[in-house]
Amino acid sequence: MPGNLCRQPRRAAITLFAVSVLATPAAVHARNEPSEPPSPALPAAAVAEPQPSTLLTWAAVAAAATAHPALAAARAHLDAARGESRRTGAPDNPELTGRWGWARPAETEARPAPPSTGSTSAGNAGAEWGVDLALLLGWLFTRRPALAVARAGEAEALAEGHAARLALLAELRRLFWGVAGDQALGELLARHAQQTAELARLVGERAARGHARPGEALHAEIEREEARIELTRAHSEAENRREQLCLVLGWPTPDRAGLRVQADLGARPTLPPWSEVVRRVEEHHPLLAATRARLAGREAEAELERRRSWPQAALVGSYAQELDRVGGAVGLSLVVPLFSRNEGGISRAMAETEVERQRLAAIRRELLAVARTAYGQCQVGWETATRLEREVLPRAELAATLTKRTFQSGEASLLELLEAGRRLDGARRKLLAAQLDAQRDCAELAVLIGLGGDPERETP
Repeated sequence: MPGNLCRQPRRAAITLFAVSVLATPAAVHARNEPSEPPSPALPAAAVAEPQPSTLLTWAAVAAAATAHPALAAARAHLDAARGESRRTGAPDNPELTGRWGWARPAETEARPAPPSTGSTSAGNAGAEWGVDLALLLGWLFTRRPALAVARAGEAEALAEGHAARLALLAELRRLFWGVAGDQALGELLARHAQQTAELARLVGERAARGHARPGEALHAEIEREEARIELTRAHSEAENRREQLCLVLGWPTPDRAGLRVQADLGARPTLPPWSEVVRRVEEHHPLLAATRARLAGREAEAELERRRSWPQAALVGSYAQELDRVGGAVGLSLVVPLFSRNEGGISRAMAETEVERQRLAAIRRELLAVARTAYGQCQVGWETATRLEREVLPRAELAATLTKRTFQSGEASLLELLEAGRRLDGARRKLLAAQLDAQRDCAELAVLIGLGGDPERETP
């Protein structure tokens, strides 16, 4: 009896510690605030090389992405397409041909040469020269479709640049949310590891005094080591993801342990109706815009091939000074399509036009199918997160509280208390994972409907 009276207060103290640690409601899904006061958003120039303990926002990440080589290449490609448009719109240069020679009259009687011939021998021999000028007129008939082809290429380059930007922002958004999830998970695991270490210490002291049940100290130590292993693995994965984010943004400094992101995993974005999603995909997705531009270019190229089957004209003129005369002439040169009317070129252009038309329909169907999947996953993800937050997590907390009470009364063992703590910890992790998956799915949907991460129009 005295032994029981002595053991009861120690057991109650351990119980209060363990349950207060394991059953305390923790808003794992709350905002990921750093331990130090948040620093203001970094300007675009400072984002390129952040210092340790930097707090990054999505706006800063999206602004830093503008210097990515993929976007620089897309801008250069657009400049090349605009240069091609300017080159195509210019008329063809005239062709100028000059000739000079020396001649002697074929008559036996020598005749004086004209003063301007520059003869060098007794008037019976001298130099002759002339120039020919040709103004090509074919560009007048082919300029309009050729310019349409060049402008379609410019529109295609612009759409491809937009697609490259959305793809880059989608990758950055995935890494951004991954870092945010790693931060929340690291805080949860660090707290769990600290709690299990303290619990193992108290149980060990209790076992040394002979007040613990058989095996309780071993179970507490196993729980502590498993928590440490999981925390170490989470730290390694978090470091790798932070390094990936730095490498994509062009930050070569390897030490990014203090890099943190500011994000709210529990912030649910507004989900538009499905009809609005369809409209935005069809009107704003860059792949469809690029395919439409290619289709317009193929149609213009087909018209260009048809006009190339027309007769090609050129205005020609000449001027010559010879030994016995000086003269000039103006004429019209005409290439008559007698043996070939460019049937092959026209057929090829028509077939390529049909290819792009069918490709446009196929890409539209594929994008709508992907958007439907992302839309459903975004809905289901947030429904799952909401149910976990409202239904599962409170029950897990209540179960942990009840287990604490039964442990205090001697009706439950330490293993049952640890199991209740595991269930509560598992509920918090499931909520965190559900929120992270929902954010990623909604981010994919945002890319599909043309909201790839404009820092002035949206925040994660």
